[in-house]
Amino acid sequence: MLNRSNMQWTAKTLCNQIKKEVVLFDCAVQRSFVWDITRKRMLIDSMLRNYPISALYFNKHEGGKYDALDGKQRSNAIHGYLNGEYALENLEPFYNDNKEEFDANGLKFEELPEWMQDQIKEYSITIYYFDGITDEEVAEFFY
Repeated sequence: MLNRSNMQWTAKTLCNQIKKEVVLFDCAVQRSFVWDITRKRMLIDSMLRNYPISALYFNKHEGGKYDALDGKQRSNAIHGYLNGEYALENLEPFYNDNKEEFDANGLKFEELPEWMQDQIKEYSITIYYFDGITDEEVAEFFY
């Protein structure tokens, strides 16, 4: 029986853990980076609109590092946007707390107003992780 736990990380925490190489993406079940720019932008749009995104699945190792079993594309999209790798495009307008319209098209993360940056950085991501899952259990899990 798999030993599964879960935790909540903000998008900012996820990015920091990727940067510190606490989260790794070289697990055999992971695809290469395949999401196009449109999918990445749509994920950020979902976060800004506070829509739920799917949980990430990690394998926790004794040294406190995690192998991503599922979530490489989403993690890469979030990390890339927070690090200014691409701009938003083809999105509907957003509205602040005062119901004022804001067009974020063409803007990278650092160009967004603070309220939008905070919305992304503080977005809560559910992460399920397994303690020492075997390769056979990983295969069974994804079957």
